[in-house]
Amino acid sequence: MGLRMKLTGKQIEQVRNALLSGYPDKADLRMLVRIELDENLEAIADGENLRVVVFNLVSWAEQTGRLDAVIQGAYRQNPGNPALKQLAQDAAGWGAPAPSTPRVTTAGPASIDVFLSYSRQDAAAMREVQSVLRDAGFAVWTDEGLEPGTPSWQAAIAEAIGQSQALVVLLSPTAKVSAWVNKEISFAQVHDKRIFPLLVAGEPTTAVPISLIDVQWVDGRRGVRGAAADGLRPALARQLGRRPVAPSTPVPSIG
Repeated sequence: MGLRMKLTGKQIEQVRNALLSGYPDKADLRMLVRIELDENLEAIADGENLRVVVFNLVSWAEQTGRLDAVIQGAYRQNPGNPALKQLAQDAAGWGAPAPSTPRVTTAGPASIDVFLSYSRQDAAAMREVQSVLRDAGFAVWTDEGLEPGTPSWQAAIAEAIGQSQALVVLLSPTAKVSAWVNKEISFAQVHDKRIFPLLVAGEPTTAVPISLIDVQWVDGRRGVRGAAADGLRPALARQLGRRPVAPSTPVPSIG
């Protein structure tokens, strides 16, 4: 039986980085999928940027219960790769298989549901939101594991935003003055993406950028996890055409 547990953000990062270390070329990754999964890569994981493709492959494997096959297959093909060896060892201790939240899928390959934009100083809040949304069955992209400012980082962000169905941005005083948070917002707006702001710190006057002044935001200052569950989750479910995964309550506060 394949792993169907919900991975943490750190575990996802480990799987992605290990796969990238063993398969730095899309052709090699395509061969892995064909041999170990009997699937065509383009049919199950959308994208041109290798990091985006790997993210979507992991999302697909997690949702379909094939994650263990990906991990063990990658290690079997690359037994001398230390990252894949460590991943195979760690994955064996990630716990018993657990039910996965059913996801409404289309006939197409897996792609990114939500791009999560945040300041590095708000990383703890980001992980709370990521956990809530992933538990709800959304494929959530973050730039964890990428080196900020590098060409590969910028290319991955551009494709991830372009592929995503919505952008969730964590608002705070540090995020408001972050050049890249503002660039991600602007890029999402240019691509007509729906933006869902969540206020995690500060006051509206110090945390809400002018580009989002007319966009409703959820107040998460009294509890990020609760605000993400009660405010963001049902709103995203409606936006993405998903069936609500849990009873929702009114949004705690709207700016």
